[in-house]
Amino acid sequence: MDSHRHEPYSPVEFSITEASIIRFSLTSNETLYYNFKVNITSRNFNDEISYYISKCRCNFFI
Repeated sequence: MDSHRHEPYSPVEFSITEASIIRFSLTSNETLYYNFKVNITSRNFNDEISYYISKCRCNFFI
């Protein structure tokens, strides 16, 4: 029998710690341009699991 107890893993937490609008403009042909700056903080409570994020994509729909 396996001597290791397998505990369920805790989820990784993500939170937005800061968000700001860098650019926001409306052109004469009603095209909206905007740039957001967002800082995301993550916490991993699992000692045996690590993660690596190489790319993050976010979509905003207004």
